[in-house]
Amino acid sequence: MAALAAGVPQVVMPLFSVDQRINAEHVAAAGAGVHLAGGPAAVEALPDAVATLLAGSSHRAAARAVAQEMASLAPVADAVTLLERLALA
Repeated sequence: MAALAAGVPQVVMPLFSVDQRINAEHVAAAGAGVHLAGGPAAVEALPDAVATLLAGSSHRAAARAVAQEMASLAPVADAVTLLERLALA
């Protein structure tokens, strides 16, 4: 998430847990990176994936767009006030 918030394209190689795979799929779907499926077996594809990110500008532009969208969201701290209001209602 920090890389996305900074607008940095990334190679995501889920190793375990479903949320890693889901996050990798979302990053790839947004065009902000490359999803390498297959866990540790995918490590051989890592150099090519990194080269793809470094060579092009489309992933970089998409990552910057995601960062701008994230920056426009309300701060997480605002959720505390909202939850307090809901709890009192």
